[in-house]
Amino acid sequence: MLLARFIAPDRTIQVLLPMIESEEYPINLAAIKMMTQLIENSSNDAIVDFLPEMIPILLKVLFTLM
Repeated sequence: MLLARFIAPDRTIQVLLPMIESEEYPINLAAIKMMTQLIENSSNDAIVDFLPEMIPILLKVLFTLM
């Protein structure tokens, strides 16, 4: 995920969350994978503030797949 190295994590999350929420498979899956890499490679401080936004969207997508 080369782009995430140059864009702040908060901007990347703001781009990925709408894609995860509104796009269909496989685009939303790609966005989830990008989000996973971002979380793994970012500091906790950069991610914690976005958890209240991230978790409901990820759960919504998960439950639509079941």
